[in-house]
Amino acid sequence: MIDYVFGVRAKCGNEKCGQMYVLAGNGGVEQSYTDHDDWDWDEAYYPKTSYPMPHIITLPSKTYVDVKGELVKSFETFWRNPESCANSIRNALDKLMINLGFSSNEADGNEINLHQKIELFSKSHPELGSNLMSIKWLCNTGSHGRRVSHEELLDAYEIFEFCLDEIIEEKSKKIAKLAEKLKAKHSKDSKGTVKK
Repeated sequence: MIDYVFGVRAKCGNEKCGQMYVLAGNGGVEQSYTDHDDWDWDEAYYPKTSYPMPHIITLPSKTYVDVKGELVKSFETFWRNPESCANSIRNALDKLMINLGFSSNEADGNEINLHQKIELFSKSHPELGSNLMSIKWLCNTGSHGRRVSHEELLDAYEIFEFCLDEIIEEKSKKIAKLAEKLKAKHSKDSKGTVKK
């Protein structure tokens, strides 16, 4: 049995950034299947922490402060504790719903949970609501201490990023307006007849 502990200093490859950071983790030697129907041994390294931890997704500039705070917290635990990461993503989702007007209390004073908040949001945004519900289900799994994979968390981040862009930046509406503007200007000839 061979176990490794590693630490590296690195620099962001984005020329506009150039941020220095430290990456640390563990590893070992693992058996792998080769192309020649044989077994071989490969070194494997698993990051556990990065400082500073880069943002895994791009957040819109107008992202609510408390939502951003929870997502940044989730980035910091992504490598070393996927379940804690999932819990922070879930908290970010709950804060997003509250910022959108879906309070934890109904008018009659009864408390409503995140599931119910997303259901209420889904009435006016069914596709986005369905996307957010999928994140909630994954994060529930992690929040209750059951295993979630890094790949699943990356999927959740990708969905969350898309939803934030749609909710905060309203990208689809902006693109639809731009398309309509181009169509209105360029789809008719000088006599006002629609071109084909």
